Amino acid sequence: MSLYARITGTGSFLPEKVLTNRDMEAILDTSDAWIRERTGIRKRYIVAAGERCSRLAEVAARRALADAGIDPARIDLILVATATPDQLTPSTACLLQQRLGIHGCGAFDVQAACAGFVYALGVADRFIRTGGARCVLVVGAEILSRLVDWQDRATAVLLGDGAGAVVLEAGQEPGIVSSHLHADSTYADLLHIPGGIGGDPSEGHYLKMKGTELFKVAVTTLCSSVEETLTANGMRMSDLDWLIPHQANIRIIQAVARKLALPPGTGLSPRSTNMPIPRPHPSPWHSMSRCGMGASVAARPCSWKASGAASPGAPCCWCTEPAGFSRKILSADERNRTALRGCLKRDRRCRLG
Repeated sequence: MSLYARITGTGSFLPEKVLTNRDMEAILDTSDAWIRERTGIRKRYIVAAGERCSRLAEVAARRALADAGIDPARIDLILVATATPDQLTPSTACLLQQRLGIHGCGAFDVQAACAGFVYALGVADRFIRTGGARCVLVVGAEILSRLVDWQDRATAVLLGDGAGAVVLEAGQEPGIVSSHLHADSTYADLLHIPGGIGGDPSEGHYLKMKGTELFKVAVTTLCSSVEETLTANGMRMSDLDWLIPHQANIRIIQAVARKLALPPGTGLSPRSTNMPIPRPHPSPWHSMSRCGMGASVAARPCSWKASGAASPGAPCCWCTEPAGFSRKILSADERNRTALRGCLKRDRRCRLG
């Protein structure tokens, strides 16, 4: 009998501090209009001094568990996707386990930068399909504001902090139907953090980006990943209800939409692609617009479901393209109504007004 990983609960969390584009004008040689035009971002959320990744993860996790209606003691695996752990060891997943008051289940971190959450979903899917786990907590949490050079306009306007979580449970009906993992170290220097334990401390620990080159490679590889997944599942682009791409930059998303020639009616993030995406579907790109990259990466599992935008049985495809060009694409045919509730009703700061 085949087992599938099914999303039964979601949760998200954003810090209290808001940094708007107007605030950025006081820090950098930039403007609200410049940032919106080039990125689509309006504001981002920033953690307070001393606030840790595990704390963001805990709040999102508790909300996901409550949404699923399960006790934390039922969890038999915890995965935390993060590039900004509390400390090198123990893992943030272990620290989250402690915060949730549970003991004994497996717990480890996944570090794949922006692809981390979707990588972690793929790992959880494999555990459930092979019988290694029946209830998995997957959390994406980032404090990318601490990796920002606030004098670098190219990266400072992009990043924010936040967390998102899902509960995956084993079921006999399809949930996640396939996932495809890739990486290409050829492009490692397009988006990277040079400092590290094995590196030169003088290089610092701030994010470095080659924006023009990154844009070109991201569009090409995101499109090829979507096409690969559709082929693997015997589907066409017209079969998708939702395509949810990596929310790094509105122009990347628009270029992907054009290159894939998405058919009218396909839900996309963002809506502003000159394609007739009908209302009342909200645009899942709101998490990028209101949270910035990082928070939107972490909150991705919740954003697409807001206000019941996705319907039971709606085929959707997540694709992402991060630092180091680890690529992960996931296809889901999620039929569980519980998983399709608008989890962001609890945290409307993530939603477009």
